[in-house]
Amino acid sequence: MDDGGQHDRVRRALAAATGAGDDGGNPGVAAVVDAGALSLLPERCPPSVVLTPHAGELATLLGARGEDVSRADVDAEPLRWARRAHELTGATVLLKGSATLVVGPGVVYAQADASPWLATAGAGDVLAGVLGVLLATHAERVLAEPGAAAELAAAAALVHGLAAERANPGGPVAALDVAAQVPRVVAELLAAR
Repeated sequence: MDDGGQHDRVRRALAAATGAGDDGGNPGVAAVVDAGALSLLPERCPPSVVLTPHAGELATLLGARGEDVSRADVDAEPLRWARRAHELTGATVLLKGSATLVVGPGVVYAQADASPWLATAGAGDVLAGVLGVLLATHAERVLAEPGAAAELAAAAALVHGLAAERANPGGPVAALDVAAQVPRVVAELLAAR
């Protein structure tokens, strides 16, 4: 199927973001890589690149790198496979699931109090958007400190989970309702500092 060159454009953008194929003068940029773009990653990425797969996407990513792993394997041992993805790619990995795990250089964060209703269509896009804003806001720090992207990814997961709870406590949520609660959650978190 002809994608109109979309895959090539995404590969070039990811190469530029990761500094892949560069002479070393380009440190890359902070980036969020989700869904279909995961299959277009270069072999290695800096930790300023945050991958945001769910279990099935992580199994596919790992399989493309020679690992014999299924979605069920990732669901059974999410920390093991998120760590392996970090080892193989160099990127920070935010594995979405009943417990969201973030694995970066020398750090692991877990967030298990988000609503299971976040497994709804588009909710991952809200998470990627929140994370993208945090990475862009702190881009210099993310490039200078290897663990900074993981810290920000964990913060994004927290905001995302709290926004889902505000959108409909204990019940089903729609992605747009989660997104609508993000400013309120951020304001509350900043006021609590």
